Amino acid sequence: MKKILWFSRHSMSADQKAALETALGEIEVTQINGTAANVHVPFESTSPEVGETQADVIITGTQPALKELVKGFDEVAAVLPIGIIQQILPFLNGRMLQARNKRILLEDGKVAFAFDGWEVVKEVKIIIEDL
Repeated sequence: MKKILWFSRHSMSADQKAALETALGEIEVTQINGTAANVHVPFESTSPEVGETQADVIITGTQPALKELVKGFDEVAAVLPIGIIQQILPFLNGRMLQARNKRILLEDGKVAFAFDGWEVVKEVKIIIEDL
């Protein structure tokens, strides 16, 4: 069984989970959300969850740094700013996964998003130059 860390304020959708199971086989998803301003400082979580049990097995006492937390998982799937993803990549045991979504324009003019598969983030390279 693959241990997946799902870092998002939203629960993983049935479509997202089914696609991961198709790609990886049997999985156990642990969801966390909270603040990860820097992977080297203690992580602040607001609602730790483990699979369907909602048990608090990760966050006890002092919070670990995110770089330590991710080491306990086979894969990390996250909705995070690109700068945080860049910092996490060197500490992963597995891969950084992110959900790809497509934008759908609704009849009322509003926009909705629909899951469109998983992607693997292999590298983040930021190049900056003066204007």
